[in-house]
Amino acid sequence: MQLFILHCKIYFKTLWQSLVLFLKQPSQLLFFPLTQKLQVFLILTLIAAGVYLNTLGHQMAYDDEQVIRKNEFVLKGVKGIPDILMNDAFYSFYKQSNIENILPGGRYRPLSIITYAIEQQFVGVKHDSLPIQFAGDLNYNGRLDADEDLVKDYVLTEDDFFAHGLGLRHFINVILFALCVGFIYLFFAAYIPQFSPDVVFVSCLLFAIHPIHTEVVANIKSRDELLSLFFILGSFMFAFRYIKNFKKGDLILFTFVFFLALLSKEYAVTLMILIPCAFFIFKTPTFNWKDAKLYLALTLFVLVFVTSYFTFNYLWFPIIILLYAAIGIKLFLKTGVPALVWNMGLALCLYFALRWHATADVGNYELFKNNIISNPYLAATAQETIATKLFVLIKYVGLLIYPNSLISDYSFNTIAYRNFMSWEVWVSILFYSSLLIATIVLFFKRHPLAFPLLIFWAFMLPIANIFIDIGATMGERLVFHASLGFCFIITWPINLLKNMEPKYLKITKIALPLFILTIAILGFGYSYSRNKDWKNNQTLFAADLSKAPKNIVLLSGLAANYGELASNTANLSKQKKLVAQSIELVDRGLQQNAAYSTFYQTLALDFYILKDFDKSASAAKGGLKVNPTNTALQNILFAISKEFVVKGNEFYRINKKDSALLYFNKAIKANTNNADAYYNKAVILKQQGDTINAIDCLTKAIKIEPKEQFKERLKELRQK
Repeated sequence: MQLFILHCKIYFKTLWQSLVLFLKQPSQLLFFPLTQKLQVFLILTLIAAGVYLNTLGHQMAYDDEQVIRKNEFVLKGVKGIPDILMNDAFYSFYKQSNIENILPGGRYRPLSIITYAIEQQFVGVKHDSLPIQFAGDLNYNGRLDADEDLVKDYVLTEDDFFAHGLGLRHFINVILFALCVGFIYLFFAAYIPQFSPDVVFVSCLLFAIHPIHTEVVANIKSRDELLSLFFILGSFMFAFRYIKNFKKGDLILFTFVFFLALLSKEYAVTLMILIPCAFFIFKTPTFNWKDAKLYLALTLFVLVFVTSYFTFNYLWFPIIILLYAAIGIKLFLKTGVPALVWNMGLALCLYFALRWHATADVGNYELFKNNIISNPYLAATAQETIATKLFVLIKYVGLLIYPNSLISDYSFNTIAYRNFMSWEVWVSILFYSSLLIATIVLFFKRHPLAFPLLIFWAFMLPIANIFIDIGATMGERLVFHASLGFCFIITWPINLLKNMEPKYLKITKIALPLFILTIAILGFGYSYSRNKDWKNNQTLFAADLSKAPKNIVLLSGLAANYGELASNTANLSKQKKLVAQSIELVDRGLQQNAAYSTFYQTLALDFYILKDFDKSASAAKGGLKVNPTNTALQNILFAISKEFVVKGNEFYRINKKDSALLYFNKAIKANTNNADAYYNKAVILKQQGDTINAIDCLTKAIKIEPKEQFKERLKELRQK
């Protein structure tokens, strides 16, 4: 053990020394006044962090609640990590919401959720013995202290608890993004000399300030994208480092980093293709397509992968992985690409072992394809579906070139269906056909530009909705990885400028930096401004609705937000105003899609806040007609039923029995399992001389809840 620790210390010391020596080298920039690589590295990372400094005071927004606030494993802190590894990413959210996970194949991205749990350990773990409304009482003194009232509403609620540590969570996102930019520079500057230092610098700068990345950094939930790119870049670096010197330490660390990339997001699977292709393009001396051991490693992995998929269970899977390790151990002991491929296969097998366990029973495809949000092409014809998907692909490129209108959600009714009469569709076909031809030609010519083209393709195809349904039309966060390839593609012409005639080169040395500085200032300013929209749900949905007024997710989200604000305010005038705003948004949403049950849920809660229980019940019942499995609507009706009982008792106390009976009947209609409503109705019926129906009501009450009080009253009625 001591020898192993010693080897680790030596290895990491060598790794650090090589990094220091690299950063001390001249930058070799021709067009920019930075003389040392360290200066370039610091400038890029500081700019990347600086763009997002104004997110540090942000709250939760969009999907943040699903992975933090409504994740029981995160709230346990580090104790929840085993459960996070063993379950789908949204298991806890769907469980608490009493709805079925409809995403085919599930979502297994445990690493980002593990980081939330670790953060929770520092900011305060929720104790099971403490009611959620008192979770914010961190010192357990039973009262609200000034430092505990984080939402400044002078009431101790669960909102105060979940407000703790949000600054830390946003800070980690900012640091991760800055490190991603730094890693991009280190990888290309150290291992890809075919790209000039100026191209690498400008590409990294564009990546750092590009406004399309605001969702990834400003939204805590999108940390899976950040971790994925971070570890994918690390995998590239250790793969190239290993091929350069064949040190086993680099190979082991590559395998570990690659495994972490897989746990971050599924995108890392593309490295099985990208890494060998990169070796081929950049003419790595040790890479040989004809190496029999390479094909042995690939064949072994494919066989084990296929076998493990069809024989998956708790017994066979670990045995198959162990057999894979035992058979291929000689490949690990060898040097070169085959050893690298074998290690990638081992990491993939371990990853899929965990993934298949966590998502084995996840995903209802029937519900998925019949849900307009998860299947935005539900109302489209086959031709419209294909044409719109092609349009979305070119829209991604448009946003990468000119991100003028960024939106957090692109679901149903945000992007109008296209057909093959739409000129944008043919622009997309022409663009991607040309890009594909260029990629193939440049790849076999081993041209350096083929590498960023392959990166673009590798991360664009999984989100294209062509090979797999991703459960969304499009998303800015989804193009995060592909934008890396895009930045290097558009800056490639800078490579050619160094060969200009001296008189033109002199002018270019002034014009190019000024042009890039202008682009950087504009990008920085737009990104910084867009970050403000991501402060919370209210600011985000309100800002985005102005750009997508028909988006039902944004309409329902903002409506629900107004309703939540109304329920938390004691000012009746303000409360009515907020509810009115919520109802107006719901009405707009129902005009877009009357089959979206979330609108009815919000409407029912709005009227419940106003204590208009009749309208609340009507809205809830309308929602259940659309979606009979919506348990939230059923719970609202249960609460309304109790309110009707209270109202009925009030009338009974002032001897208005007919009015009381009316409300007890309303209570039963709202919830046929309300035992108190049946009992109270029975009391009035008995007093009115209707003993038969009184006995019937009492019998129903006892079946629901066999209280002694009910039984005694029934016994009395039967004796009389």
